[in-house]
Amino acid sequence: MSRLKQNEFPVYFITQDNTTFWTPYLDMRTRHVETAVAFAKAQSLDGVHSFANELLNSPEKIDSVLEAGLVLSVWGSVNENLETRQWLHERGVHCIQVDGIFTVASQSHPS
Repeated sequence: MSRLKQNEFPVYFITQDNTTFWTPYLDMRTRHVETAVAFAKAQSLDGVHSFANELLNSPEKIDSVLEAGLVLSVWGSVNENLETRQWLHERGVHCIQVDGIFTVASQSHPS
């Protein structure tokens, strides 16, 4: 509905993918990156916002999002690690969400 109600701001579909870190969301579309990509494409969304841990374990999922022509944004505490951010950046991830902005700002960041 967000995409239908406005077209000024980007709309991403959030997924926690196939993690056991939390109880899975009830919405089955959120449980796999591949399903999230298919839904985002079908609804003309701008991208996918995914739990980073699962992408680190299966980097081919990054490729599947990018090959679909979607923006890939990632979230999760693992993003606080500089090496992780660099790895994600090198693989083409568009946006890396962090919580510890002051900690991250004191580290060098990927250009």
